[in-house]
Amino acid sequence: MYYRVAIDNETNNSNFYHLLKSLNYVTGIEQEYVHNIISTPEKIYKLKFPLHSVIYKEQGMTYIKEEITNTIGVGIFFGEALNDFSDEFDFAYKNYTSKDNTELTNDALFLKYFLNSIVIK
Repeated sequence: MYYRVAIDNETNNSNFYHLLKSLNYVTGIEQEYVHNIISTPEKIYKLKFPLHSVIYKEQGMTYIKEEITNTIGVGIFFGEALNDFSDEFDFAYKNYTSKDNTELTNDALFLKYFLNSIVIK
């Protein structure tokens, strides 16, 4: 059985991290995480609409998974998983949006249009 908890990344950080600390180490609890901003050390992606992902713990690792872009971040702790997720999103955005449409499969073309449609430029 999994329990879902909604978390928005624009909420009060102290409450947010307290909730994660209390839930993050329990296997079997899924937490929804809402990305309004995705940031890496080099770039900040502001999103036109929220991107929903799921946080879960499995075999001692924390996972953040977003279904539409198939982006997954992994780490021992939430912060590590979030940094990995942000790096993976950044990699996908740079690679798909920089390619010519003729170079992409239909699935990759959908991802390119989706990424271009959610990121504020």
